[in-house]
Amino acid sequence: MAFAAVLMCCAAPASSLISTDKPQFTHNLAKTAKLEGMVYARARTVVLGYGWKPFRGGCEGAGVDQATCSVFPEIQNCSGTGVGYCDMAFEKSGKCLTIVTTGGPPVQRGASDTRVDGVRFARGACTRDTEE
Repeated sequence: MAFAAVLMCCAAPASSLISTDKPQFTHNLAKTAKLEGMVYARARTVVLGYGWKPFRGGCEGAGVDQATCSVFPEIQNCSGTGVGYCDMAFEKSGKCLTIVTTGGPPVQRGASDTRVDGVRFARGACTRDTEE
């Protein structure tokens, strides 16, 4: 549900983000995509569709090469052990969205085991080290 709040937060005007007894926006949470568990390629399409832009990061780690980085510039780092965690960063309006995946780096074509494990939203801009 964290991403649903992010999408609403960033799509709604600033005045609608002020806390009151009654919500000031009418977005339907049931229609907002939940990214956790989704195949990364699909989740990426959703994120880009909401106007987020890839944040060019370190693009390093196990299984990451220049061809992968050219297709997925948002890759920050991928671990070479365990379940193959990778973190991807996107930016929009001075905010940073980090998606953590499992299954190693994403692939451009064919089947992929890369799935979204978690989503984090930061009100500040992305930095090279989004893992605060």
